[in-house]
Amino acid sequence: MIEVCDPANLLFRWRRALLAEQQASAAPPTFIPLALPPRPKGGRPRVDDRAALTGILFVPRSGIPREMLPAEMKSGCGMSCWRRLRDWQAAGVWRRLHRVLLECLHAAGEIDGSRAGVDSASVPVKKRGSATGPNPMDRGKAGTKRHLVTDALGTPLGLVLTGAHGHDSPLQSAAAGVPGARDHAADCPARRREERQAGAASLGG
Repeated sequence: MIEVCDPANLLFRWRRALLAEQQASAAPPTFIPLALPPRPKGGRPRVDDRAALTGILFVPRSGIPREMLPAEMKSGCGMSCWRRLRDWQAAGVWRRLHRVLLECLHAAGEIDGSRAGVDSASVPVKKRGSATGPNPMDRGKAGTKRHLVTDALGTPLGLVLTGAHGHDSPLQSAAAGVPGARDHAADCPARRREERQAGAASLGG
């Protein structure tokens, strides 16, 4: 069974885990790269990494456009947060952040491994890349499919990007590693009917 994951609630839980990690240690988090050296020709000071992270998370948490990021948050402007988002993506920061947050949630007992779900969603793309392909549901237009494995609470455990024509099978083995996990697609009425018919046929019925 797949639980509906509320992105706002998920970001709140991740933010709480991040604050707990911050309070537990005064050392800089290992998943965020060290600040770049100051520009030789001066310019405005670089926004602190944690402040930028707060601004990046606040945009999807609140649903506002990044251009409307409140200056009172002292997280820099929306474009500054977007550039930091881009740079951290290129540096692999988000993959490391995901691992750290999962460890924090696990230590807090907020990972429910009693069930898991595998689901996917296709999104259109404007540029080509290795994880794009023709979308059979959108007249063959280029798209990317996001395959996601979650725990019983909807917390993302793993993510794979493929072309829009990709199948969910790459993550089914990962979900099978979670006790009690069963893909929602395998538990739909049509699939159960097929299984009953196959069982009757094997018995000669």
